[in-house]
Amino acid sequence: MQFYPSLIATCACVVGLFASGEWKTLDNEIKGYQKGRVSYIMTLLWTAVTWQISSIGMLGLVFEVSSLFSNVIGTMALPIVPILAFMTR
Repeated sequence: MQFYPSLIATCACVVGLFASGEWKTLDNEIKGYQKGRVSYIMTLLWTAVTWQISSIGMLGLVFEVSSLFSNVIGTMALPIVPILAFMTR
């Protein structure tokens, strides 16, 4: 139930990346990243992993508790993302 929408979204993003030609600028973006190439790739990797964990967790909240509680937790957690993004700069 959660796997297929994520798979389709990932495929659409990859197709869009190559169709727009932005994949050519990724090397410059990686070189411009202040903390280095490995840190850039690890940031992308762990961002993807944490989004998947969050999606599965929210789905688990819907099944175990209620959709209302899941929405409350999601809304409460929303401001945390920009704060954490700023702290890792």
